[in-house]
Amino acid sequence: MREKTDTRFTRWGKIFFLWVAIMMVGPGLCRAAGPGPAPLIAGTVFTIENHPDDAAHWQRLAANIWPLAAGDNFSVEKLSAAIRALKQSGLFRHIDVSSRETANTIALTVTLAPFDRIRDIRIRGEYPMFEEEVLRVMTIFVGDTYVPGDLPRQAERITALFRQQGYPSPRVSVTADKPGQPGQVIIRVDIDKGPYLSVGRVMITGNRSISDLRLLSKMKTWRNRLKIGSAGRFVASDFKKDVQRLTAFYRKTGYIDIVINGQVKTDLSAHQVDERLTVSEGARYTVIFDGNRAFSDRRLKKELVMFTRKMERDAAIRKSIRNICKLYSHNGYLNASVRIDPSVKPSDRPAGGSTDIEMQKRQLRVQIQEGPRSVINTIRITGNRFIATGKIKAQMLTRPPTFWHTGILDPDVLSEDIAAIRTLYLREGFTDVRIEKTIDYPVSPAQADIHLQVEEGVQTRVSAVRFTGLPGIGVETARNAIKLSAGSPFRQYMVTSDENTLSALISENGYPHVHVTGEVHFSKDRQRVEISYHVTPGPRVRVGTVNFTGNFRTRERVLRREFSQKPNAPFSLKKILQETDALQRMEILDTAHVKPLGLKARSGTVDLLVNVAERKPYFFEAGSGYATDKGIFAQAKIGDRNLFGLNKSVWVDGTIGQTGHRAAIGFTEPRFAGTRILADIGVHTERIEAFNQTFGTTLHGANLKLSTHPRAPLSLGWGVRYEYRHQFRRAPCATSPCDEDPDLFRPRSLLVTSPSMLYDTRDSFIYPHRGIFSALTVDISRGLQNSLDNFIKYRFDLRAFYTPVKRLTVALRGQVGYIDTYGSTGQIPDDQLFFLGGIGNIRGFAENRLRFDENGDPVGGRQAVSASLETRFDMGLNFELALFFDTGQISETFGEKGRASFRSSIGGGLRYLTPIGPIGLVYGYKLDPLDGESRGRFHLSIGYAF
Repeated sequence: MREKTDTRFTRWGKIFFLWVAIMMVGPGLCRAAGPGPAPLIAGTVFTIENHPDDAAHWQRLAANIWPLAAGDNFSVEKLSAAIRALKQSGLFRHIDVSSRETANTIALTVTLAPFDRIRDIRIRGEYPMFEEEVLRVMTIFVGDTYVPGDLPRQAERITALFRQQGYPSPRVSVTADKPGQPGQVIIRVDIDKGPYLSVGRVMITGNRSISDLRLLSKMKTWRNRLKIGSAGRFVASDFKKDVQRLTAFYRKTGYIDIVINGQVKTDLSAHQVDERLTVSEGARYTVIFDGNRAFSDRRLKKELVMFTRKMERDAAIRKSIRNICKLYSHNGYLNASVRIDPSVKPSDRPAGGSTDIEMQKRQLRVQIQEGPRSVINTIRITGNRFIATGKIKAQMLTRPPTFWHTGILDPDVLSEDIAAIRTLYLREGFTDVRIEKTIDYPVSPAQADIHLQVEEGVQTRVSAVRFTGLPGIGVETARNAIKLSAGSPFRQYMVTSDENTLSALISENGYPHVHVTGEVHFSKDRQRVEISYHVTPGPRVRVGTVNFTGNFRTRERVLRREFSQKPNAPFSLKKILQETDALQRMEILDTAHVKPLGLKARSGTVDLLVNVAERKPYFFEAGSGYATDKGIFAQAKIGDRNLFGLNKSVWVDGTIGQTGHRAAIGFTEPRFAGTRILADIGVHTERIEAFNQTFGTTLHGANLKLSTHPRAPLSLGWGVRYEYRHQFRRAPCATSPCDEDPDLFRPRSLLVTSPSMLYDTRDSFIYPHRGIFSALTVDISRGLQNSLDNFIKYRFDLRAFYTPVKRLTVALRGQVGYIDTYGSTGQIPDDQLFFLGGIGNIRGFAENRLRFDENGDPVGGRQAVSASLETRFDMGLNFELALFFDTGQISETFGEKGRASFRSSIGGGLRYLTPIGPIGLVYGYKLDPLDGESRGRFHLSIGYAF
């Protein structure tokens, strides 16, 4: 850890410092050391250098840390401890103490020069690296103390990073600017990468059995040549991994003696690196298994380590033999023998009798004598009096054959069973239990009779539990906390567990240095035991002051709301860790850590110094693209995630595209009314013209949503929104005169209340491989001018992800939606109905056209059901192959329009996996196309459909 002050002490340095402190205090200090009463401290004045604007802040911090109070007796030891506390805080680079003496008092003046703090680190020129990658190699961070001598080291580390990434001559400048606020600096990192080294020729020699193209296709550095931009640059670590990858490929193919030597030749004038791989293939080994009937060749080959790792040949053979023998033993073949013989295959010897090993093919002949498979005939247990035979057998995995169990004899499993039986007895207080096993084969080696002879010994019970030295908690509280109580069976291993339980309980009451020792006293017959827990509590520790640093923008009261440790409260490490975790979960902070000042010194009062690093408050996001359901679109969002330093965020976002546009302004309060409820408030305006719809909608609204997480992975929400909607025709009415209700196309206002529940255990939001996601939302809508929007809309979404084998993920989804009207004639505007079809649910169909009328116009309904099954296979090189089956139905329509039955599709596609999500092209094939309907459709998507 870097020393934060400019005073560093050796043993003689400490003596010199003590002498200087004595000289500063003067004659009064000398008298304090001699006979007579010690002088009283009249008070301490703190003077802050070079910080005129925030001197009061630093004076308050110093006063909180300074342990000497007015009226205390003065001593050199106390003064040294006080100065040491200021040093340990890491806040001050210079500390100077002077004194003014009266008859019986000493007034102290402490002059302090605080360290400057790093307010921000601004990086330019880092592309194609990410800013986080540059920050990761730096040893300074936002909120840290600023030490000018650290800057050259940062430049060296960043320079080394870019050299590793293929830039031979980067120039890095790391400077510090003072933005005008005293004590704050901004670190500026300017990177001039210069030209990068590109991969030139890739030459492979010595490969006689595998073509150049096949080997090149497995090299990342060669594939990067096919990409545009600086992605084709040479990265030394990638080349090293290429050599390892090719070596593993050769070994898997059978060349267990493979050696690949990788070399590079750099031409700085041309900014190019030529790669050369020299391959020494050695002999190719094929494996022949003899005598194996229980296991296939493919299964046994998995136990041969020479095809998967680099080992000396004889050692690899011995390891492989052990693996195969272990496999047979676990499956009941207790007398199996294995022999591996590497030999030259005579038919493949080169003409002329050459013994060139490079031209030979070798065989690994694995000769196996399996022997009989031992199956359990009977299991007999004797000597057990306290525990029933059935209860003992229930602990065993070894058992005779049944419909559900093969009944094979595995010595390792039997040993584990005996250990489980012993544990069963230990839990009941039989500390000296002994179990002897005997295995007989009275009929044949294929049938085993197992006999377990149990010597239970004496059962020991706890007769009494005593405590000595308990501080802060009562005896009953301690008894209730531990597991070993009077009358319970004695378990030796639980003594240590109860020691830890008591230590944790006492520590939470302000005794972090507590030590608990359990002593066990057996009676002569070992039937009873007394347990004594001796507690050495150490000094009681209370929280002194809580001070924050690094919060340049965030107001201190916001941090104190999350980190609520109070002065004079018992020191609880558990609570401190919990509240530090609460700080780190705040969206406005990158990191937070707590430094307890005085804990190592076993002080009675420990001050907490909380150092936080803030995230950049302002953000701007923008993007554009094309998707089948949206067409061409662009979107942007800008905001402040820490408005006025209050941990509140405000943002503005907008989207424009072929299907309409939207603009919104929002405000987020993460601690609504001082609770753990997050509140989102916003207003929005939107125009929607979805593909293939005969209508569009403009709407303006305001919304409030409250959400909370009572416990992971469950989330609860409640929202209310007001909308002013206007549905309009995008095409003339199909009939003349128009038979549609004119009220459907008049402006209308509505109020919607939406409770919701979400359960999410997915391992990744972007690329889920395991877990479940489910969401239930209920919209209770009420029209303010008419009854068209009087309904309750239910929506349920269930998704599941499972990865049975590596690279293969199975994804399932089911969706149900239903609208229940009330207080109206049942007519519902089209813009409130459910529609299916398209990339979002039933692929292969046009957007919103799963069901359509005789004019080809989409038909919506009050009920929608859809389901999807998709398999995703990782092909490598960031490509994924997808195969899917989709089905769905729209029903409860207004009028008999279109086909009401389930409609389905199958299909597949290819996706490219990017850091922000997959981009894919899929094709869906209709299983039941209608007359005049296309057989299928391509879809281009950004992200997964689910």
